[in-house]
Amino acid sequence: MAPTSLPLYSRLVCLAMLCLALPARAQLPLSIEALLVADHRLSATFGVSRDSHREPQLVAGPGGAALGWRELTLNRSSVGLRYGLSSRLELNTRYEHSELQWTLAGTGSGDNSGERLALGANWLALRGGAGSLLLEAQLDALARPLGGTGGWQAVSAGSLGATWYRPLDPVVLAVAGRYRHERTRPTSFGDLRPAATATLDASVNFALNRQVTLLGSLALVHRRSDRLGGRTVDAGDLRASLGAGVAYAPVPSATVFLRASVPVGASDGDGGVTAELLYEF
Repeated sequence: MAPTSLPLYSRLVCLAMLCLALPARAQLPLSIEALLVADHRLSATFGVSRDSHREPQLVAGPGGAALGWRELTLNRSSVGLRYGLSSRLELNTRYEHSELQWTLAGTGSGDNSGERLALGANWLALRGGAGSLLLEAQLDALARPLGGTGGWQAVSAGSLGATWYRPLDPVVLAVAGRYRHERTRPTSFGDLRPAATATLDASVNFALNRQVTLLGSLALVHRRSDRLGGRTVDAGDLRASLGAGVAYAPVPSATVFLRASVPVGASDGDGGVTAELLYEF
């Protein structure tokens, strides 16, 4: 691979890392009440996460080929607001800042940053003894994507999702599906057309008591190849990851989520950690 294409490679790996992180970012249902903000109530979310990708590679040197490492780290921080219009409808907004740091053995290192402002809504379409169905829609109203050269972009991406869940005290079972589409954006190597992403996430949450809940999940992400300057770029087809975590409610109005995820069958050093605070006013 030519040196000039290495930053491009790091950005494409970052896109894959973002896809793997999507299920972990979804609010896992601790109970029926936790999925939606109460009627005419406001809640705030604060989150930070770190995802990494590290794999060996051969690097040409004076003495011949040697073993080196390709490392990428994606750090994110976010703040959001959720407001319950009714017992079944919630509006929400979220600002997120992302920073990618990459080191490629024998070729150098660098970093890149991006931002986005997302607007969304959640609607409890069905509620019953056999389970309940929550529908969600989200739009990236403004974004400055990682690796983009066009500055801020309006309506840069959107997603639709659905979550079926059933509480079986003290367990909550849930299955969530999500589809995300991103607009074409300019980069230093030509126009990048990101592939649409489909995610399926199955989770089991077990309440130890009124304050502590254990979280577990299995996520599948299907993504076709991206296109860059009219060329197809292989970004992987199907990826799986396992997630585990804990939710702790020190007071009734606040819940702290700590989660970790590990891609199944990925290279050495892959994984991510997330911390999030949910506070209801």
